[in-house]
Amino acid sequence: MKEFHTIRRLSGLLAGAIAVGMSVTAFVMPATAAETSTVNRGYTTSDNGDGTYSIPVLNSDVPDVSVMRLPKNDPKNTEGRDIYYMVSTTMELSPGAPVMKSYDLINWQIVTYVYDRISMSDASSLRNGASSYGEGEWAPSIRYHNGKFYVLFNTNNLGGAFIYYTDDIEHGTWTKVALGRGFHDPSLYFDENDDPWIISGANEYKLDKNDMKTVVESHENIISAQQFEDALGEVPTGFEGSQIFKIGKYFYNPTIYWGKDGRTVMLLRTTDLLDGSKYEARKYTLGGFAQGSLVEVSDKEGGGTHWEGFFFRDTYPNGRIPGLIPATWDKDGWPTFGKDNKVSAGDTYDKPISLPSDLENLVRLKSIVNSDDFDNDAPHQTYQDQDWWTLDEAPASGETEVISNGEVKDESGWEGREGAKISLDSTNHSAPNSLQVTGRTATGAGPVQSVSGKIVAGGTYTVSAYVLYKDGPNTKTFNFTIRDKNKAYVMASATAKRGEWSQISGSYTVPKDFDADSAEVFFETPWTATPDKTNDLMNFFVDDVSMRTDGTKEYAVADEYKPNGSNLDMVWEWAHNPDNRYWSLTDRNGWLRLTNGHKVSKNAKYMKGTKGDLTYFETARNMLSQRTFGGDMSAETKMDVSHMKDGDTAGIATYTRSFSYAAVRQENGKRVLGVVKRIYDNGRKDSSGNIIDDTIDRDKTEAFVDGSTVDLGSNTNVWLKSDNVLDNSSGRLTVQYLYSLDGKIWQKLGGEQGPFGYDWSLSHFKGYRIGLFNYAKDTIGGYVDFDYYDLSDVLSADGKNVSTAALENTIAKAKKLKPTEYPADEWSVMQMLLTKAETALANKPSTQNEVDAPQRALEVQLAQLAVDRTTSSVVPVSGVMVSLDRSFVKVGEVVRAKVSVKPENASDKSVSWSSSDEKVAKVDASGRVTAVGVGTVTITATAKDGSGVSGSAKLTVSASSENPGGHPSDNPSEKPSAVPSDKPSASTSSGSHRQTGTADGKSANMQRRSTLSRTGIAVGGLVLAAALLAGTAGVMRLLARRRQ
Repeated sequence: MKEFHTIRRLSGLLAGAIAVGMSVTAFVMPATAAETSTVNRGYTTSDNGDGTYSIPVLNSDVPDVSVMRLPKNDPKNTEGRDIYYMVSTTMELSPGAPVMKSYDLINWQIVTYVYDRISMSDASSLRNGASSYGEGEWAPSIRYHNGKFYVLFNTNNLGGAFIYYTDDIEHGTWTKVALGRGFHDPSLYFDENDDPWIISGANEYKLDKNDMKTVVESHENIISAQQFEDALGEVPTGFEGSQIFKIGKYFYNPTIYWGKDGRTVMLLRTTDLLDGSKYEARKYTLGGFAQGSLVEVSDKEGGGTHWEGFFFRDTYPNGRIPGLIPATWDKDGWPTFGKDNKVSAGDTYDKPISLPSDLENLVRLKSIVNSDDFDNDAPHQTYQDQDWWTLDEAPASGETEVISNGEVKDESGWEGREGAKISLDSTNHSAPNSLQVTGRTATGAGPVQSVSGKIVAGGTYTVSAYVLYKDGPNTKTFNFTIRDKNKAYVMASATAKRGEWSQISGSYTVPKDFDADSAEVFFETPWTATPDKTNDLMNFFVDDVSMRTDGTKEYAVADEYKPNGSNLDMVWEWAHNPDNRYWSLTDRNGWLRLTNGHKVSKNAKYMKGTKGDLTYFETARNMLSQRTFGGDMSAETKMDVSHMKDGDTAGIATYTRSFSYAAVRQENGKRVLGVVKRIYDNGRKDSSGNIIDDTIDRDKTEAFVDGSTVDLGSNTNVWLKSDNVLDNSSGRLTVQYLYSLDGKIWQKLGGEQGPFGYDWSLSHFKGYRIGLFNYAKDTIGGYVDFDYYDLSDVLSADGKNVSTAALENTIAKAKKLKPTEYPADEWSVMQMLLTKAETALANKPSTQNEVDAPQRALEVQLAQLAVDRTTSSVVPVSGVMVSLDRSFVKVGEVVRAKVSVKPENASDKSVSWSSSDEKVAKVDASGRVTAVGVGTVTITATAKDGSGVSGSAKLTVSASSENPGGHPSDNPSEKPSAVPSDKPSASTSSGSHRQTGTADGKSANMQRRSTLSRTGIAVGGLVLAAALLAGTAGVMRLLARRRQ
């Protein structure tokens, strides 16, 4: 039976220490084995290891959860047990819409993403001052129907909702369907006729099942909030987060509203989705847990199923964290959740699903965060190959024209404003036409064109146009004006002479608080309260209109999204789309390189909410991040900063809109390490609490905190440690940074930073994340290398000694295992992790991170081996017999050695060949023996499965002029020499041969265990052996693809 296999990440090891001469107050945390602690679960799970779990299920940011069950008897399920898949909101992050997998609803890990990037727009890519913070993908819904998996979600800034679907949820290619309109918190449902429906609040829409996008029926406002006032004791604020589930004769819809008791579940049910009069409602106040799914669970006895709640709550600074809430159902079909409809953090319940002990131990060690040594050993994922984009080409001149049809070939792009009529006229400044403006009744009446999405707030533009009027005063001022939904601004003016073409021109910088999404440009005469028809409202002509950027606009290119040969673990996401040209795991083996291919924006603004200023940090392209986990969380990294340029800043951050980071900054050739703290205060407010100013001084905001700086001098390697305390009870986070210049002696970097809360502006609307970043203010091209990312739940800031007990125990446990009992590929991974763990221990780790990362990686692999041992039949070799087609040969002759391996069903029947004396005879990997000198030699074949079983045959070699006394072919009584053995035999020369009873065959089991290299070439035991001989790099290549 196939179990839950995934890549085990190998944790990084510290490089050799660099001695520096500094007079500092420092501390060294001594390593000790006295403090024993057993790691029995991953960082984000609440599995207690005794058949129970606690609330929440995941102590990490997993908002807007939607969960589906794939029953064990479904044709798509080949694993022999129920499988659960969950999707969640990730907004601007890339890749996005993670698909998480679980067997027990308690322990989850990410197995794929729905998309690599949601769009190639400026907003999705932090390009040209645009951003998608708090936008992008929201509130996904996952469903399975007729062999296909569907994910539906809405976007706030990308044209509405999308449906993605695939035949293979973990490894398949997703098809994308744009619905062309928005649906708030949409949920997908398939009726008994296989028709798809979207449920969005009180509205339901039937889609064409053939294209999955055309709305063929609309049923809006089926229910109202007021109709449930009596049932709820209050009027709900709406129907947020709808999800439909058919249970028996009822449709159930767990929605959320904010009532007098806070976040509240309003569970709706009906027998007819389209008849509002049949809806009933009940409210549940579950300690803030609300919005999510009802999940079907197989009963432990009796063969039936029951339903439980899977809801999330706002729990900052961690984020929005989910909980599995048990339910008991009364005879009337209503559930009671938790303990008498009461739920609190820390509540403990029996796990609803039991797994085999080995599998349960493995999944309990999994996590949705992880350490990483950046060895590029993750498999390439199908979502990385999405190529859906049609990109605009940059103009050859390097400048960008904003105006469409400025030469007035026709009327396209132009309209009349405030009642003005426009038409083509042959009176032109240059061929072919001009726009004639007539029927003006207001000074603002004139030709207008939308430039929404074509400009950026704070951008500078060169504007030009020609105007002509024939009747009226001798001179008249004309304005070239831009406006958003709030205000108009004159970009340039000119005083024209009657009867002459006059040019309006100038350079204009759009205000920083300008709403570029509602931008339009138009031509007008100056405003007056009482406009005169002759002097103010004359007809006029406009021609040769232009509005150009200064040539600095960035255009998307295909190389931004094309795979670059580097594959990250799926716990990582980028803050917005990465530019794949400027990050790498291959430029320097075992390191993450972040290169500054773009400069940060000095005028970018949030594109929602208050539209306040973005910091430099928030516009850094290619920032790589993971979720935080609750309680104490420490993250450690090592940076090589030798290739930074002036104006560059690089480091490790804990962030939402408020953030802190420890970073190296280079200015005037000098590198300084320091700490930045930014606490967002929701802008400057008036006496009524309204935000009236959300601008910032970017340089001041990201200045180093006083007392936190260290001049690095000639040091180019810096170790950084971020010790975070995430206190969900108070909603506060604090960070203490530490640094080292030799990887051994650590010092605090400044004081404790914080406390950081949550601003509730919805500008980020996520829990705090940890990010690695590098950004440029002045010059592109600088780069920084990160060696590893090591996690721990022990803080150096607490002053605890480093405990190596768990690492020593895990190493000892690994050394007791026998290779013959496990699959060869998994055994090789374990051996590599064991070597790393032993190296870490020998290096005398200076932080708990350096212990926990290799220990946890090895512990997970040992759990994987235990699962493999119980789920796969590993049959060791018990006997090897070698025969030669001739026992006597002359120098220079060749003889063929053959091998027979027992038992016939041995898992690995490959052998290695050796000669006892290569001066007499040599043997190659295929068993071909060449006689090279006089004497007697033993040819040996040794099983490669780790059993050490071998067999041998003797060969006598004579000089070419001597008579060897006959050959077996000449003497029927002479039999081939064969010396079977079941004991280990030392080998002195080389070669390997895969046996299935014939010289070239493969056993079926070995075929099953063969893997694919990254280039798609089949490899098995032979290449595995070569990889082991080649060292780390060889094994890492084998890890690129794993048996599923």
